[in-house]
Amino acid sequence: MGDMNGLQGNFILFSYEHTLLGLTRKHRINTDKLNESVKEVSVHNATTDLSADDPIYRALKLKRQDFINKIKKKTLEWQGNLKLVSLDSMYFDNFKEFLDKHQQDFTNLVDQFLPNEETYNAMKQRAYDNDPQNYDASMYPSFQQARAKFSFSYNFIALSTMKDQRLDAVDRHADFIKQKAEQDHLKNIENLESQTQERILSAVEHIIKQFSSTTKKDKHGNEIVKANRFQESSMNNHLELVEILKAFNISNNSKVNSLITDFERAIDPIKQDRVHDFETLRDDESKRLKIKSDMESILSKFNI
Repeated sequence: MGDMNGLQGNFILFSYEHTLLGLTRKHRINTDKLNESVKEVSVHNATTDLSADDPIYRALKLKRQDFINKIKKKTLEWQGNLKLVSLDSMYFDNFKEFLDKHQQDFTNLVDQFLPNEETYNAMKQRAYDNDPQNYDASMYPSFQQARAKFSFSYNFIALSTMKDQRLDAVDRHADFIKQKAEQDHLKNIENLESQTQERILSAVEHIIKQFSSTTKKDKHGNEIVKANRFQESSMNNHLELVEILKAFNISNNSKVNSLITDFERAIDPIKQDRVHDFETLRDDESKRLKIKSDMESILSKFNI
């Protein structure tokens, strides 16, 4: 079981809300093909109306989904929509930079899509001009409402110490409230330990698969063995996971700590080859087999 007091001193809870103006293709009246492609930031095609197919709107959706995916990797679940964030100085500084950059990028995209009421009214006017009979003004909110739908906000909340004076003030039910809060707290720690193991297991299984070989037949029917290929991005994700797990250092559970240590040791050859963009590992069979063997040793600890 983890140390509650130690956990409270090294972690903070994080929550966020990230919304978009809900558009469907029913909003799209102009059926002309769009000329702009969606990359990190796209230039608004002024010939389109307010549309779910608009390149800037698609860029906003991609930006939001990318944030959600990265939050899943950078945090651990706590309770409901609350995430657990390490207060390790380097980790937390990087986490704040990540939040600030996303907020700035998202705001810039919103400013491109809906810079002012005049632009918004022009979008609606184009929709009307393209199909006046089917135009439905009620489909579009006011400019202020539309802008407000594009939101990103977050908050940090200190973990309860279970000795909160507000709880002490509830005389008759104080003991029950404190007991329930402590039970929930301990249950969440257990869930974190399980979650940490699941993240290690998923990474280990993925690396074993990527560092294995596949037997195929050539056009003459001869069997040939080819090493599985892996993406550079996936290896970088695994290396980042090591740092995240170390920053969190979830509880004093000996099994969890042992798995983190073993995983870090087993993945070290991958880390060393990062400077070569992992090209050495793609062709060095002995290194690949060693990494695979070390990962399989970790896998055996999961009793799979």
